[in-house]
Amino acid sequence: HNTSHREFLQKLFVPLMRMQPDYVDVEYTNTRDTADILSLLRSECNFTRFIVSRHYVKEETEADVRRDFENMKSLGDVDVLKVVVAERFDDKLLEELQSELPTIRLRLGEKGRLSRVRNTFLLPVYDPLFSAAVAPGQMTLSEVLNIRSLLALSQPRRTFFLIGKTIEKSLSPLIHNTCFEYHHLQDFHYVRAPCANIEQVRAIFARDDFGGASVTMPFKRDVIEFLDHIVGDAKEAGVVNTIVRIQGKLVGYNTDLFGLLYPLRKLLQSAEVRPPPRFGLVIGAGATGQTSILILRRLGMTPILYNRTVENAFALLDAGTVNYVITSLEPLEVVTSKREKVDPSALLAGVSCIISGVPSNTNVVLPAAFFSNNPVVADVAYFPEETPFLRYAKQNGCTRLLYGIDMLIYQGLAGNRIFSGRHTPSLVVKHAVYPQYKGNPFYS
Repeated sequence: HNTSHREFLQKLFVPLMRMQPDYVDVEYTNTRDTADILSLLRSECNFTRFIVSRHYVKEETEADVRRDFENMKSLGDVDVLKVVVAERFDDKLLEELQSELPTIRLRLGEKGRLSRVRNTFLLPVYDPLFSAAVAPGQMTLSEVLNIRSLLALSQPRRTFFLIGKTIEKSLSPLIHNTCFEYHHLQDFHYVRAPCANIEQVRAIFARDDFGGASVTMPFKRDVIEFLDHIVGDAKEAGVVNTIVRIQGKLVGYNTDLFGLLYPLRKLLQSAEVRPPPRFGLVIGAGATGQTSILILRRLGMTPILYNRTVENAFALLDAGTVNYVITSLEPLEVVTSKREKVDPSALLAGVSCIISGVPSNTNVVLPAAFFSNNPVVADVAYFPEETPFLRYAKQNGCTRLLYGIDMLIYQGLAGNRIFSGRHTPSLVVKHAVYPQYKGNPFYS
């Protein structure tokens, strides 16, 4: 817990976390040390899920198992709990270990094979073509599926929904069904579900075949009250765009942040040598705007906000979410949280990134000075491909543009990893989406 220890952990783990693994399994030792490691790892990832596990293969007692499980449940920012006990323990002990979090409960040895068959979330299996069983009682996938079939434990059809109001043009069904087909998930299906109000959304969550959902405006905040857990970026941003049902519990995530952060970071790093980024401008104070503000902070930038309804911008300014608010574009006026005007020229000179989080038909004309440093310019809207805002940025000399379709694909890939637990190469989805999207008048 001293500085040198934390620096050691950073050198050891941070390079691994930048690979964005789907899951990281942290072995529980004690509450303090485990929480410290989780805090460090969570700060370095976007949508990795964290498993906290404990193995009891020595002289531990049932009381030890129960005590540690309660302590593990009390840890914050944990997505999955895992308990593995020796064959000498009884299955009834595992049945006692209940949590609102998804829980993996396994008993080793031949007597523990049934505990593996009953476990339907992240079951460890082995493939005899590559290795032998690495734990007593471990089974192959075919063995597990055959026994589940005999016991009528096979998984039912799972439907995933796109929830929103104006979603008839959305490419999300194409993205997710492409991923499901790539992984041969024949019982996974993704469909549009237009909703006029939050009660219709709630009815979808109650369906027996509900596996998960992508949530668009205007429900990204409203759905939170129906969730059992929100984790990672969703908790920090206060915005949910991806929901998955895990062992009967609804868990909310935010993949919008990754969808924008990943390509944005690549564009910023590809620039020629220049002063480090200082300021970033966000257009729009809605859910997308708030996610964009969080991204700028992750990239080390100070956020500036412009919103047509200045009262909404002031609400974020007063909450400390942003540092500056633009109250007028012509003439250009910028204020701080104390409503003190500042010299805008000092801010303009350091703007390295501009993110538009408003609909493409919103007429926002920024002063040309915002584009003087050739900032990275991103527009989350993807109808049409080149929005009026991106076209305006090009006319003002900007060469590093981030298109909404690419952000949609990256956040969709992140969401599908949450739905299926599998990684899909981005080229697989791009080869499916681009031919239907580019040059198609339906998406103009």
